[in-house]
Amino acid sequence: MAQETPDRLLFEYCTRSRDGEEIPVTVLLDAHGVHTRREGREEDVPWSEFCAAGETADSVPGNRHLGLLVKKTLRATILPCREDQFAEVVEFLSARVPFVRGGGGGATAAGSATRAVSGEALGTGTGDPELRERKQRLDERLAELPLLPASFHEALQVARNPLSSVADLERVIARNRSLASRMVKLANSPRYARARRLEKLSECLSVLGFSTARDVVLGYTLSRVLPKDVGVYGLAEYGVWRHGMAVALAARTLARRLGVPPDEEEDFLLAGLLHDVGKLLLSPFARARERELAEEVVRCEGDLPQAEQNVLGFDHQEVGARLVRRWGLSRQVQEVVLHHHLPTEAVAFRRAVALVHVANHLMVRLGIGDAARRFVKSRVDRVAFDLLGISGESLNQVEAWLSEEEVTYRMMANQLA
Repeated sequence: MAQETPDRLLFEYCTRSRDGEEIPVTVLLDAHGVHTRREGREEDVPWSEFCAAGETADSVPGNRHLGLLVKKTLRATILPCREDQFAEVVEFLSARVPFVRGGGGGATAAGSATRAVSGEALGTGTGDPELRERKQRLDERLAELPLLPASFHEALQVARNPLSSVADLERVIARNRSLASRMVKLANSPRYARARRLEKLSECLSVLGFSTARDVVLGYTLSRVLPKDVGVYGLAEYGVWRHGMAVALAARTLARRLGVPPDEEEDFLLAGLLHDVGKLLLSPFARARERELAEEVVRCEGDLPQAEQNVLGFDHQEVGARLVRRWGLSRQVQEVVLHHHLPTEAVAFRRAVALVHVANHLMVRLGIGDAARRFVKSRVDRVAFDLLGISGESLNQVEAWLSEEEVTYRMMANQLA
């Protein structure tokens, strides 16, 4: 290390609680390791526990995010710092931990240092030709994907406008014959049974209501952008989308019951719908090594992202986050997609991540979107319950809330198949 480099660095930043309150965090880097202090909680991780560091894709002018990868769990400790601190912090880290530099200012992936340095940390970085080839093919696959259609953006604009009406949605739907036909079929299903069959779109939308029609429009237009089948992960045809719709609705049920403001509903819906979208992009690689991946899931005790990292060199969370970022969706959606298996990794929107995490866990148990065989059992992070203020005693109540809506979840999920 250069002589002028200090022996310790101290910096502070603010994060937010699930109630939106600012929480000061102090970070000390010294000869022994990384020390963080937050709300009376202390965490000390020695340098020997880290295997790599890198800049994350959350970095923007004036604000940089660095990540240190923990060996035993392959999880990242996130260190936000100011632009003027960046060079000094990088020099400090590089003297102690291999620093992986990404192109484009270090933004190598969408969201965390785990993603930026995962290949190197697994010992399968630039020296592994097979991993290099997979990464290149994945980059090409991402680059070839279409952007979201204009109909989706139009529907999203209507959905987010508090003054929108069913008539506004009707104008969007009427231009898509297949979507209009689906609305008519849904309005005439047993759940909305009427004395006579409804034929006019306007009548059908009046029966369905704005919320249901909006959910189907957003879900349907998204599900037609990417492949309908992954052929792996134990999912049925349209399984990612059907499971995604169930998770989206379950997360919104929880949000409403827990008093989350209704103006956040659309982001919850999109985050839930898209939380597993990375599986669609990883499917060719996962299919090629399905048996090995399934065995690794068992070894990792159900931790699917960890198993994917070990076998493929990347996981469906990081890949999905890259895609939703490319599509220009909100930071909240990106955070949920990137961290829905482990809410403790999230550096922002932790309540939203926790909501989708819990909803995902409970919907996996219902098997919505699954084929006959299960690929993986869901693991629940108890920290998510703490973030949502759910105690062990009230978990039964949460399950009861979602059980009341199971028929609705299944019916709406089937609209995407």
